[in-house]
Amino acid sequence: MRNFDRYKKNLAATKDVIFSYGQAVADIDRENNVVIVREEFINYSSTTSKHISYAARELGMSVQK
Repeated sequence: MRNFDRYKKNLAATKDVIFSYGQAVADIDRENNVVIVREEFINYSSTTSKHISYAARELGMSVQK
């Protein structure tokens, strides 16, 4: 499990998934260099959206909804 410099307590990632507040919110597609937001989190809270965007930037990937 990887933690990030920001949002240390509430944001983490494995090789394939980004977690916000312990919930799997996005999948990491390393082959296409993209973070894919899970359908149930597309219109979620602004904090979760910030977490996903931040993690994608840190991983050098773009976000796909």
